[in-house]
Amino acid sequence: MRKNYLTCATLISAMSMSTIASAPVFASDNNDIQTFKIGICNYVDDASLNQIVSNIEKQLEKIEKDSDGAVSFEVTTENCMADATVLDQIIANFIADDVDLMVGVATPVAMAMQAATEDNEIPVVFAAVSDPVSTGLVESMEEPGANITGTSDYLDTTAVMDLLFAADEEADHIALLYDQGQDSSTTAIEEAKKYLDDKGVDYTEYTGTTVDEVDEIKTATPTTVESLNKLKENGYLTMLCSGRTQRFLEMDIDKFMGAITCNGSHTEVEGEVIRDICIPDELVFQVVNEYFPRDTIIHFETRDISYYLHMDEEFFKNHCKLFNLPQRWYAPWKFRTKNTHISKLVMNYKDIQVKKDFEEEFKDVFTCAKHVRENFIDITLKGVTKGDAITELIEKLGIDKKDTYAFGDADNDVEMMQAVGTGIAMGRHSEKVGEVASMVTGTVKEEGITMALKKLGLI
Repeated sequence: MRKNYLTCATLISAMSMSTIASAPVFASDNNDIQTFKIGICNYVDDASLNQIVSNIEKQLEKIEKDSDGAVSFEVTTENCMADATVLDQIIANFIADDVDLMVGVATPVAMAMQAATEDNEIPVVFAAVSDPVSTGLVESMEEPGANITGTSDYLDTTAVMDLLFAADEEADHIALLYDQGQDSSTTAIEEAKKYLDDKGVDYTEYTGTTVDEVDEIKTATPTTVESLNKLKENGYLTMLCSGRTQRFLEMDIDKFMGAITCNGSHTEVEGEVIRDICIPDELVFQVVNEYFPRDTIIHFETRDISYYLHMDEEFFKNHCKLFNLPQRWYAPWKFRTKNTHISKLVMNYKDIQVKKDFEEEFKDVFTCAKHVRENFIDITLKGVTKGDAITELIEKLGIDKKDTYAFGDADNDVEMMQAVGTGIAMGRHSEKVGEVASMVTGTVKEEGITMALKKLGLI
């Protein structure tokens, strides 16, 4: 029987970008040349990160020139290409070469350099780190402490929005354009949305993406896949835990040994069905009869297919076309067979009062969770959560709770984080997840999963 268990609720987040400024070095009073060895490591071949490295190198060249020959730099620039093993080797080489300074570009590099220099006095400067405090790189923004410092690209969203409304006090609808692939961007947008909500101003989000914008379709990086394979070799049961159906997870589900889907309604381990909780048809029909007339769109999720009412057919056809989704993921209700279990409902509402009325009417029947999209809610039977499914699974398999781990970032991951021995918050995470997490790691794009697994000694 396996003793260990790990579940991943999220597989993507974003990488922050930043620039770094070097302090001036002044010429000495003698003719001796001071030579400093500097090791720079970039995380991945990325245009923004590459620009940071280039700016650092140019600044060092300028300092050399301005010193009138008193200062010289021996600069070694490396790129680990998001490979943790290569990263460790690069840092080891820097230490062996007795560098005077390490520069880490992106959170994973900075964290690895910090860990490697705890027992020596090699200073570390970081760039492209959005939240150095929560990741444990520094004690505070004002006093970083230890041997590390750097720059953060945290954006003062309140100041930006204040400036906007100072220019147009009557603005009543704001377009929020951002890059979902940038951690610093998504954080700023969340703060902007809260600002506008408090002010009572409407807004529309635009990301310039398709699938990722709507359904957060995520895929594991090669490094994450390698880490999952190492976990399997070490005796861990790896599970993908998601609010979506198995069909929506087809890009990644085979990388795990099993999956908990539909917010805990369905569990499979190595092909064996452990849990299959369905919503009775009479409840499904009651919801449709009461709330479909209130200008809502409802779809019914099973293990493989999301069904929709025939009058919404045009909506889902356009939905698939607009976001480049396979039409096989959706089907009209008329094609649903009687023995096909409805695991979850998803309701799209235009009027917030509809959501409030539904939650009040069915508070003793359903659990309602915030959907990834605005004006949508996930609906499962009362008490059915990711956490409940995990508890059932580890009890069935005889796994000790202290040997269980979970990665998450969204509100519907809270119960999951509480159900395991160690809950790890991924990169940018919701406030509720942060409150229950045992530790915080980097984003998925920053290989936060691998970082945490190594820190915990699991791989």
